[in-house]
Amino acid sequence: MYSIFIPYLFSFIFNTQVQQNTEMQGEIIIELSQNNLNKKYLVKYKNEKIRLDYISANGENVNSLLIDLDENRIFELNNIRKSYRTVNPNSYTVSVTNLSLKKEPSSTTIQGYNCEKWLIINSLNQTKIEYKIAKNKNFQYLKNVLKYIDKENSMFSALEALSSDSDIFPISATEYDKKGTILMSAKISIQMNKKTEDFYFVIPENFKAW
Repeated sequence: MYSIFIPYLFSFIFNTQVQQNTEMQGEIIIELSQNNLNKKYLVKYKNEKIRLDYISANGENVNSLLIDLDENRIFELNNIRKSYRTVNPNSYTVSVTNLSLKKEPSSTTIQGYNCEKWLIINSLNQTKIEYKIAKNKNFQYLKNVLKYIDKENSMFSALEALSSDSDIFPISATEYDKKGTILMSAKISIQMNKKTEDFYFVIPENFKAW
């Protein structure tokens, strides 16, 4: 009897430890180009904790958002002044008036992901944003970060607001005016399962509130 029970017990303990140690973590690099101006965002995530860094043209980490999706809490870090403040998550909501989402029955492979073509069309000014959308169950935390990327533009926040799919993320995005001229484009690189240390999601001790 014991010879049967003991292997089962060790198997149960091992499988439980594997489940507890399984974490969804990784890194996303987003490079935006608009009117010959370039912006770069670095996203680090570990389950419900997300860090969004804005990197300047000279490679300096200017400011960051520490986002806790579980507690619905956001801190903004000013990495130049070494200070931080609390941010109201509701300040990142976006109006989707005049915007509509259309999914096209076409697919292509990018970065090893099978991607669908999605469009967001603005009926007011006739602009459109074309996305290559990848679906993966490990993206379930990532879609939530879209509305925090580049607050001045709606390229990402509109997608987050209009889609109810929880396991999507764009691999590329391009905005066009009504004549088909490119207004803004985004190059996106996803590195899943890249180890991310916990200290990235904590306010540094030498930062002061502002």
